[in-house]
Amino acid sequence: MKAIGIKNWATLLMILTVWISIAEPQHNQQRQSTVDVVQVGMRNVMYHYNDRISAHIVRVQGKLVPIKPGGVPVFDDKESFTLDLSYAEIAISTDALSGALNDHVFSVAAAPLKDLSLNSDK
Repeated sequence: MKAIGIKNWATLLMILTVWISIAEPQHNQQRQSTVDVVQVGMRNVMYHYNDRISAHIVRVQGKLVPIKPGGVPVFDDKESFTLDLSYAEIAISTDALSGALNDHVFSVAAAPLKDLSLNSDK
């Protein structure tokens, strides 16, 4: 086996340093994009917006994405993440939907519709 001279070691070390400096940012970006994202799936959840408005989350799939770069989504802190949905199946009663529309969509004084009441034929 032939020994490697100091000049060859220096060349090899320089090539490795350049290769690592090129590869490392791409590796960090891939690692960060998977670390920052928390996959979430829920089934059969009753979400209560307030006393009058609730929705049945039959099934939801998506990601919890932190608000702050490098942050961590905390499920108990709704201000720490956004929910990026890839699939959702949600049911809401006509009474709850009427409440949501009256309390949040058409609640301003100049709203063209007031005191909506929804019903279904079924």
